[in-house]
Amino acid sequence: MKTVAIIPARLKSRRFPNKLLHELNGKLIIDHVIENAIKLDFVDDIVIASDDKDFAEKLCDKYTLSGYHITDHVLCGSHRSFQYYLINSSYDYYITIAADEPSINPYEVNKVFNKDSKVYDNEIVTFFTRFYCEEDLVSPLSCKIVTCDKNYMIYNSRAVVPINKDGSHLQLEQYKKHVGIFVFSNQIFSDYGDIWVDTTDIESLEQNRFMQHSLKTRMIEMKHNGFGIDVPEQIELLEKRLDEANRNNR
Repeated sequence: MKTVAIIPARLKSRRFPNKLLHELNGKLIIDHVIENAIKLDFVDDIVIASDDKDFAEKLCDKYTLSGYHITDHVLCGSHRSFQYYLINSSYDYYITIAADEPSINPYEVNKVFNKDSKVYDNEIVTFFTRFYCEEDLVSPLSCKIVTCDKNYMIYNSRAVVPINKDGSHLQLEQYKKHVGIFVFSNQIFSDYGDIWVDTTDIESLEQNRFMQHSLKTRMIEMKHNGFGIDVPEQIELLEKRLDEANRNNR
């Protein structure tokens, strides 16, 4: 089986333009993401899918990546991966790795997913972690996931779900937070390319498109105490959290 990791590296973010070129602990956000992707055991090739040719070319040269694909008029990160599939359908699996999640630990991913992991042609695979603080849980920037008892996705929300009848929260460890990695089989892209045409991102969460098309999305649990960068204020917050984690691990 051959797998390509696609990093949807969009610079024209409306909430935080050029955020991938901002530094986190002395290194560009996009550099963190690429270096983490290189350490994933199940990835054979890495492709940059961007809206900026010069930016993509420089990254490919710097890291000797497999190449780049310039995409425009796309709806979300996984749509960029699908567009790459349309020009190169030779891979068995297409992995979308969020370009704004610089703190995903590749070794934690490798613990729960590798080349021997079973991936079915009729399902999508993605990852979740538990919440470790109330601040992340209540933030509308974090994606909360409701799953069935077999860890298949039922719904994703920016709101705190599920919730008690009296409006109080469940215990923190009962909540699940999405981690920005998707695994698409070649067959899924072949059969369901229209999910980026005739549906919308409910709550601006692309994975809800899969639910609308009754696609099975299997959730795999991993450990991740970081988050994606959506607004400038999150950079300092993530730096403090990473520094605290490093001190605790000494």
